[in-house]
Amino acid sequence: MKCTLTAAVLTVILAGCSAFRPAVGDPVARDESIKKTEAVEADPVKMNDKIIVTREKKSAHADKISFSISDLEVVEKNNGVLISLNYKGDDPGSNISTFFSGDSFFNISFYKGKFSDSIKNYVYNKSVVRSVKFFEFGDSVQITLRLKKDYNSSNITSGKGKIIISVFN
Repeated sequence: MKCTLTAAVLTVILAGCSAFRPAVGDPVARDESIKKTEAVEADPVKMNDKIIVTREKKSAHADKISFSISDLEVVEKNNGVLISLNYKGDDPGSNISTFFSGDSFFNISFYKGKFSDSIKNYVYNKSVVRSVKFFEFGDSVQITLRLKKDYNSSNITSGKGKIIISVFN
Protein backbone atom coordinates (compact mmCIF):
# COMPACT_ATOMS: atom_id res chain seq x y z
CA MET A 1 0.00 0.00 0.00
CA LYS A 2 2.82 2.39 0.93
CA CYS A 3 4.63 1.71 -2.40
CA THR A 4 1.44 2.29 -4.40
CA LEU A 5 0.76 5.55 -2.58
CA THR A 6 4.37 6.71 -3.09
CA ALA A 7 4.19 5.88 -6.80
CA ALA A 8 0.90 7.75 -7.17
CA VAL A 9 2.32 10.83 -5.42
CA LEU A 10 5.43 10.78 -7.68
CA THR A 11 3.24 10.48 -10.78
CA VAL A 12 1.15 13.51 -9.74
CA ILE A 13 4.28 15.57 -8.96
CA LEU A 14 5.92 14.70 -12.28
CA ALA A 15 2.74 15.44 -14.23
CA GLY A 16 2.40 18.81 -12.49
CA CYS A 17 6.04 19.74 -13.13
CA SER A 18 5.73 19.07 -16.85
CA ALA A 19 3.52 22.15 -17.14
CA PHE A 20 6.38 24.41 -16.01
CA ARG A 21 8.35 25.20 -19.12
CA PRO A 22 10.45 28.34 -19.63
CA ALA A 23 8.77 30.92 -21.83
CA VAL A 24 10.34 31.67 -25.20
CA GLY A 25 12.81 34.48 -24.75
CA ASP A 26 13.13 33.83 -21.00
CA PRO A 27 16.77 34.62 -20.07
CA VAL A 28 16.87 31.64 -17.71
CA ALA A 29 16.31 29.27 -20.63
CA ARG A 30 19.45 30.60 -22.38
CA ASP A 31 21.67 31.00 -19.33
CA GLU A 32 25.00 29.27 -20.12
CA SER A 33 26.09 29.36 -16.47
CA ILE A 34 23.67 26.57 -15.49
CA LYS A 35 25.74 23.55 -14.55
CA LYS A 36 24.81 20.05 -15.70
CA THR A 37 25.29 17.21 -13.25
CA GLU A 38 25.94 13.55 -13.93
CA ALA A 39 23.94 10.79 -12.27
CA VAL A 40 25.90 8.62 -9.89
CA GLU A 41 25.42 4.87 -9.74
CA ALA A 42 23.36 3.93 -6.70
CA ASP A 43 23.85 0.89 -4.47
CA PRO A 44 20.79 -1.40 -4.96
CA VAL A 45 21.18 -2.94 -1.47
CA LYS A 46 20.64 0.45 0.22
CA MET A 47 17.84 1.58 -2.08
CA ASN A 48 14.96 -0.74 -1.01
CA ASP A 49 11.96 0.58 -2.98
CA LYS A 50 13.66 3.70 -4.38
CA ILE A 51 14.47 4.44 -8.02
CA ILE A 52 17.91 3.20 -9.11
CA VAL A 53 19.99 5.42 -11.41
CA THR A 54 22.98 3.98 -13.30
CA ARG A 55 25.87 5.77 -15.01
CA GLU A 56 25.81 5.89 -18.83
CA LYS A 57 28.90 4.56 -20.61
CA LYS A 58 30.77 7.12 -22.68
CA SER A 59 32.19 6.50 -26.15
CA ALA A 60 35.85 5.57 -26.58
CA HIS A 61 38.28 8.50 -26.75
CA ALA A 62 41.69 8.70 -28.35
CA ASP A 63 43.25 7.38 -25.14
CA LYS A 64 41.40 4.12 -25.79
CA ILE A 65 43.54 3.30 -28.86
CA SER A 66 43.81 -0.45 -29.17
CA PHE A 67 46.27 -1.00 -32.03
CA SER A 68 49.11 0.67 -33.95
CA ILE A 69 49.52 0.46 -37.76
CA SER A 70 52.95 0.20 -39.43
CA ASP A 71 54.81 -0.98 -42.56
CA LEU A 72 52.58 -0.09 -45.52
CA GLU A 73 53.28 -2.02 -48.72
CA VAL A 74 51.36 -1.80 -52.01
CA VAL A 75 51.94 -4.39 -54.74
CA GLU A 76 50.26 -4.74 -58.13
CA LYS A 77 48.84 -8.18 -58.95
CA ASN A 78 47.32 -9.57 -62.16
CA ASN A 79 43.75 -8.79 -61.09
CA GLY A 80 44.26 -5.74 -58.84
CA VAL A 81 46.32 -4.37 -55.97
CA LEU A 82 47.43 -6.00 -52.73
CA ILE A 83 47.91 -3.69 -49.73
CA SER A 84 49.60 -5.10 -46.64
CA LEU A 85 50.13 -3.47 -43.26
CA ASN A 86 51.44 -4.67 -39.92
CA TYR A 87 49.80 -3.94 -36.58
CA LYS A 88 50.59 -4.27 -32.89
CA GLY A 89 47.90 -4.59 -30.25
CA ASP A 90 44.33 -5.86 -30.51
CA ASP A 91 43.14 -7.41 -33.80
CA PRO A 92 41.67 -4.45 -35.73
CA GLY A 93 39.49 -6.61 -38.02
CA SER A 94 36.13 -5.15 -36.97
CA ASN A 95 37.54 -1.60 -36.81
CA ILE A 96 38.69 -1.31 -40.44
CA SER A 97 36.56 0.09 -43.25
CA THR A 98 37.37 0.89 -46.87
CA PHE A 99 35.66 2.98 -49.51
CA PHE A 100 36.26 4.39 -52.98
CA SER A 101 35.82 8.14 -53.42
CA GLY A 102 36.11 8.59 -57.17
CA ASP A 103 39.00 9.48 -59.47
CA SER A 104 40.96 6.36 -58.37
CA PHE A 105 40.99 7.29 -54.66
CA PHE A 106 40.89 4.36 -52.21
CA ASN A 107 40.45 5.10 -48.51
CA ILE A 108 41.24 2.84 -45.53
CA SER A 109 39.94 3.94 -42.11
CA PHE A 110 41.03 2.45 -38.80
CA TYR A 111 38.75 3.19 -35.86
CA LYS A 112 40.58 3.06 -32.48
CA GLY A 113 43.90 2.93 -34.33
CA LYS A 114 46.99 5.06 -34.61
CA PHE A 115 49.97 5.22 -36.96
CA SER A 116 53.48 4.34 -35.92
CA ASP A 117 56.09 6.86 -37.02
CA SER A 118 57.56 4.41 -39.56
CA ILE A 119 54.41 4.25 -41.72
CA LYS A 120 54.74 7.88 -42.76
CA ASN A 121 58.11 7.12 -44.35
CA TYR A 122 56.44 4.88 -46.93
CA VAL A 123 58.03 5.06 -50.40
CA TYR A 124 55.40 3.99 -52.90
CA ASN A 125 55.72 2.30 -56.27
CA LYS A 126 54.76 5.03 -58.77
CA SER A 127 53.66 2.43 -61.34
CA VAL A 128 50.82 1.44 -58.95
CA VAL A 129 50.17 4.47 -56.71
CA ARG A 130 50.01 8.16 -57.67
CA SER A 131 49.97 9.48 -54.09
CA VAL A 132 49.50 8.46 -50.45
CA LYS A 133 48.12 10.67 -47.67
CA PHE A 134 47.82 9.92 -43.96
CA PHE A 135 45.11 11.50 -41.78
CA GLU A 136 44.90 11.37 -37.99
CA PHE A 137 41.66 12.15 -36.15
CA GLY A 138 40.72 11.97 -32.47
CA ASP A 139 39.71 8.33 -32.40
CA SER A 140 40.73 7.06 -35.84
CA VAL A 141 43.30 7.27 -38.63
CA GLN A 142 42.94 7.03 -42.40
CA ILE A 143 45.15 6.25 -45.38
CA THR A 144 44.08 7.63 -48.77
CA LEU A 145 45.74 6.08 -51.79
CA ARG A 146 45.32 7.47 -55.27
CA LEU A 147 45.83 4.43 -57.48
CA LYS A 148 46.85 4.47 -61.16
CA LYS A 149 43.75 2.46 -62.15
CA ASP A 150 40.10 2.53 -61.07
CA TYR A 151 38.84 -0.38 -58.96
CA ASN A 152 35.44 -1.02 -57.42
CA SER A 153 35.80 -3.86 -54.88
CA SER A 154 37.91 -4.63 -51.84
CA ASN A 155 38.33 -7.37 -49.26
CA ILE A 156 39.96 -7.09 -45.81
CA THR A 157 41.57 -9.88 -43.77
CA SER A 158 43.50 -9.52 -40.53
CA GLY A 159 45.24 -11.72 -38.03
CA LYS A 160 48.59 -12.50 -36.42
CA GLY A 161 49.92 -8.95 -36.73
CA LYS A 162 49.10 -8.55 -40.45
CA ILE A 163 46.32 -6.75 -42.37
CA ILE A 164 45.82 -7.69 -46.03
CA ILE A 165 43.53 -5.62 -48.26
CA SER A 166 42.80 -6.80 -51.78
CA VAL A 167 41.55 -4.16 -54.24
CA PHE A 168 40.08 -5.45 -57.50
CA ASN A 169 37.28 -5.12 -60.11
